[in-house]
Amino acid sequence: ALTRVSHELGAGDADKAKHAAFVATTLILTTSLLVSFMIYSFRAEWPTLFTCWDSVNALASKLLAVLAVYVVFDSLGCTCTGVLRACAMQKVGAQVVIFSYYVIGLPISLFLAFYNEMGPEGLVLGSLIGTIVHGALYVALISRFDWVAQSESALARSQMHVNRSATGDVDEQSSTPAYGATV
Repeated sequence: ALTRVSHELGAGDADKAKHAAFVATTLILTTSLLVSFMIYSFRAEWPTLFTCWDSVNALASKLLAVLAVYVVFDSLGCTCTGVLRACAMQKVGAQVVIFSYYVIGLPISLFLAFYNEMGPEGLVLGSLIGTIVHGALYVALISRFDWVAQSESALARSQMHVNRSATGDVDEQSSTPAYGATV
C-alpha cells in the first residue's frame, strides 16, 4: 500500500491513490480471512505437531481461536499503516498505536489476566481488543481522508524537497523526499 499510494499521491492523482488504498485493503482482508479460516479450522490439530501434552494442546487450541480473529485486524492495521505513511501521517499513526495498545489493550489484558483470573486467555483477549481498536481507528481515519488534499500535500512536500535541493539546503546523504516532512 505504501509504495502504490505514495506514488499516486506524488503524481497528483487522488482518485488512483484512493483506489490503490482500497485495493490493498480489500486484498489483505481477503487474504487474512483465508488465513484466519485455516487457523480456526485446524486449531485443534496444529498444537499436536509440537507437543503431546493435553493441557498445552487445549490451551493452544483456545488461543488459536482468538488468533484467527487477531490475524484479520492485525493485517488490516499493517496495510493501513502503509497508507498513513504514504500520506506522511506517521505521527498520527503512532498516536493511534499508543492509544490502542497502551491505553486500551494493555490495561484490558492485565485486568482480564490477573483481576479476572483468566490467565493467558485474558492476556490474548486484551491484545485482541487493542488490535481491533487499532484497525478500526485506522479504517475510520482513512475513510475520512480528503484524497485531493492528501495529493496536494504530497505535491507540496515534493516541491519543498526539490526547492531545498536546488538551493543546497539538504544534506545529500540524508535527503529523502516527503518522509522527513512533519505533519
